[in-house]
Amino acid sequence: MEFLGDYKNNYEDIFNVDENNISKIFKGYNKKEGREICLKVIDKKQIELGDYDFILEQIKREEEITKLCKSENIINFYQKLETQNNIIFELEYYSQNIMEYISNNGELRREPENFKNIILSLANALLIIHIKGVMNRY
Repeated sequence: MEFLGDYKNNYEDIFNVDENNISKIFKGYNKKEGREICLKVIDKKQIELGDYDFILEQIKREEEITKLCKSENIINFYQKLETQNNIIFELEYYSQNIMEYISNNGELRREPENFKNIILSLANALLIIHIKGVMNRY
């Protein structure tokens, strides 16, 4: 939990769930707020290895978009933390993504109403981000 710096006492049960070249994703628990969370940790050293200004602009844009697009169908942004070595986004935690959910719930194929609800939720999330002027590439 070194990556949390002075914020480490606010969290517990932190473990890595994913990573890429620039960031690592952790699941954990915010003791102060009493909620399960996802921490997206962006390594400042990795940013410096790439196109620094472009990557910082992408980080700023991601923060703005997640704050702007509030919906029950979009993961909530809780806060941005910054340490000497990292930029950290605290986000709402979901145990699985939509593809895992569909794969793990075979009854969706047998119950069209459940499948319809998923499609409507996705469409609603896309509508919200498009209304806010955000284009989604997925």
